[in-house]
Amino acid sequence: MKQMLQQRMFESESYKEHPEHAALYDALEKSMSRDNMEALHEELSKKRKRRHDDQDPPNDNDQDPPPPPPRDSDQS
Repeated sequence: MKQMLQQRMFESESYKEHPEHAALYDALEKSMSRDNMEALHEELSKKRKRRHDDQDPPNDNDQDPPPPPPRDSDQS
């Protein structure tokens, strides 16, 4: 709906005739820009989450083995 209004105002240039209309047109463009940024942010967040979820869990074989138990000095 915002896009349709903005397109009509842009094509007719009706917003240029009155300062109040120009201010409303600017506010409309800022609102549309903010909406686009929010949508982009949500999409990027989903992609990051999906990328994180798609990663394989760590493999236990990739970790260093535990150190050997200490040896008693009494046993020689």
